[in-house]
Amino acid sequence: MRTLFSVKLLISILSLIFFFSACSSVTSKDCQKNMREFGLSLGRAGSPKKLTDQIRNKCTSKVPSLDLEGFESGFLQGWREFCLPNNAFDMGKKGDTYISFCPTESESYFRNSFLLGKKHNELKDVEYEIEDQMSDLKQTMNTDSDDLDEFKKLQIELANLKKEIQTIEIEGKKNIFNFR
Repeated sequence: MRTLFSVKLLISILSLIFFFSACSSVTSKDCQKNMREFGLSLGRAGSPKKLTDQIRNKCTSKVPSLDLEGFESGFLQGWREFCLPNNAFDMGKKGDTYISFCPTESESYFRNSFLLGKKHNELKDVEYEIEDQMSDLKQTMNTDSDDLDEFKKLQIELANLKKEIQTIEIEGKKNIFNFR
């Protein structure tokens, strides 16, 4: 359990480092891209900033007809797509780190959906732990009634946990429909 948590923490930290370093600067190659598509992809990725000033500074000398308006509109469209509750729920389910720069009107839905997905992720971890315990117990179990009792307790706990996970999945879908 502790190792699983450490690995998840390390992955989250590395993902954040990559995310912010990948989004923090504009390259010369970026100047040649379709600006609307470039903005759209950054917005969909949940980029914390639009980079408009960086694009202007880096690219205007290379591309005189730079479409900054296209970049802005693409970014805003992608940003709105990123801020949908289903995206937040999926991020939480995957164990991603909470990152939201969503507009005020969608932030609470985004956060609540993310937290629901995170709860799903945590319960799935517990589910795997119980299954491991049951597997270990099966291998060593004999006619000892204590082992059998423990195994039955784990079966009941697992069944209840699976119901809770299913309820969260249904609730996650409700959040998506309530948002619309």
